[in-house]
Amino acid sequence: MTERFPNPDLEQAIKDKFAGLTDADIIRRMNAAPDFGYDDEAVELNRRLGSVGLSWRWSRQNRVLIFDPAEEVQPNSDEPL
Repeated sequence: MTERFPNPDLEQAIKDKFAGLTDADIIRRMNAAPDFGYDDEAVELNRRLGSVGLSWRWSRQNRVLIFDPAEEVQPNSDEPL
């Protein structure tokens, strides 16, 4: 984990900060946060989702959207969009 997150103390502090919250709680906080006011939440959500092979991005409605990167259509794919 240290390759991705060079400061293990900070990583642990963020993990501890959100220990009592579910993924849905973190997503609600991110959706309600002002622009760029969700850094710690994003770090924790990235950690949690990454551990199960998922990721997130902002939807067109500016809401958190969870997705499986393995199922995403690649730009040069022959599959229709």
